[in-house]
Amino acid sequence: MKNVRVTLMVSPEKEREIEEALKQVEIIAMACMKARGYGGHPNFYSKDWATEMVFFELIVSKEKLPALRERIQTVCDVGGETDGVFITSDVSELFT
Repeated sequence: MKNVRVTLMVSPEKEREIEEALKQVEIIAMACMKARGYGGHPNFYSKDWATEMVFFELIVSKEKLPALRERIQTVCDVGGETDGVFITSDVSELFT
C-alpha cells in the first residue's frame, strides 16, 4: 500500500470545517500548526500580523486521496480568495 503526504494550508476561518471534513476520511497520521507572517509586504516592526494560516500535514493511503480531496473541496472555495493550498507528495518510507 502506497502512502501520500498531503500539505494543506487554509485560512483560520476554515480550520474547524476542515477538521470536521477530515473526520470523514481515514487518515494514517496528522499534524496541525498555526502560522503567522507578514505576507508580501514585510514590516518586521509591526505589532499586527498581515497573514495567519493553518497548516495540516496528513499521511493517507493513495486509495483515500480522492475522497480526501473531495471532502476538502466541499469546505474550501476553490478558485476564491480563501481556497487555500493543497500539495501532495509520495511517502517513500513510513516508520511504525
